[in-house]
Amino acid sequence: MELALTLTILRYVFLVLLYVFVFTVVGHMFRGTKAKPRPHLSQRQVAYMESEGPRVKAVSPTAAPRLISAKPLSGKKVFYLDSRTTIGSGKNNSIVIPSRYVSREHAVIYKKGDQYWLQDLESKNGTYLNGYPVKTSTVLAHGDHINVGGADFKFYKW
Repeated sequence: MELALTLTILRYVFLVLLYVFVFTVVGHMFRGTKAKPRPHLSQRQVAYMESEGPRVKAVSPTAAPRLISAKPLSGKKVFYLDSRTTIGSGKNNSIVIPSRYVSREHAVIYKKGDQYWLQDLESKNGTYLNGYPVKTSTVLAHGDHINVGGADFKFYKW
């Protein structure tokens, strides 16, 4: 009788451990599918674009703010930023992206004080910053990811 009682207790302990294992595995599976938290607006200042000064070329290209493309565009992978850099499919842009998903005048990156700002120019397919659509002018931070019509860039401030 003691043997039967011991076996029954061991069976229940085994079942409890099995349930704990299954719930742990399922919990880990679903933890990876949760959406990433959206950055707080306090980290990113929002403002309206003001008039810009004349275009000035960077003096030191190695320390100059730049966009690095994930795939080379027209043979270039690194694009140094001026005080106003336009992005689009039109030939008059600073960065030309030959894609039907990019508007002629898609977006602009401009310098205001010590900061660079990204603004979507009411493009049809939108401009994305770190996976979120750009609705108003937004400050760029070192390492930000910018997507314009399928073209991916990474912003380097220094």
